[in-house]
Amino acid sequence: MDKVFFLERKIPLKKKLKKLLYNLYLFGIWNSFQIAFSIVQQKLMLRLKGKKFTSVAICKKLDISFENISNLGEQSLTDYLKKNRDRVGLIQVSFLINKSFLKKGDFINKHCSILPHNKGVLPIYWGLVNNEINFGVTIHRINEKFDEGEIISQTQIVKNIDSTFFSLYMKLYDLSV
Repeated sequence: MDKVFFLERKIPLKKKLKKLLYNLYLFGIWNSFQIAFSIVQQKLMLRLKGKKFTSVAICKKLDISFENISNLGEQSLTDYLKKNRDRVGLIQVSFLINKSFLKKGDFINKHCSILPHNKGVLPIYWGLVNNEINFGVTIHRINEKFDEGEIISQTQIVKNIDSTFFSLYMKLYDLSV
């Protein structure tokens, strides 16, 4: 893979608040607090250790070019796909991509579970809620359904007694590289 496109959809504040309230309703206040606290705690620990753990940092480390785009119709992506139909990484895709667009290239995605188990949003969270021991990461082709494309590779890890949402996410993200 020689380029990654990060989809950064601009979400209006009203929709963000609506999503926050929905997540509080879905996961409950205590679980939402635990997720947020775990993320903040782990980010502080990484910052104190001088480590950056982001998709951008990984792209820089592996010398992979990247670009932030707000939609799949952006000219830079269209131009890139005309020249490069091989694998294009799309990370954090939270919406379905139509079939006609998928024909333009070979798109791959990372998902933090051993698919088809725990497909969809927050697979690590659901694994923790269900007291699962085995976690993993799947690299798969994107198709017109969520997390159902052809599996390229999978790696599995066992949760430690002191594993948190964010520590598992970091381990799995690191494995996906």
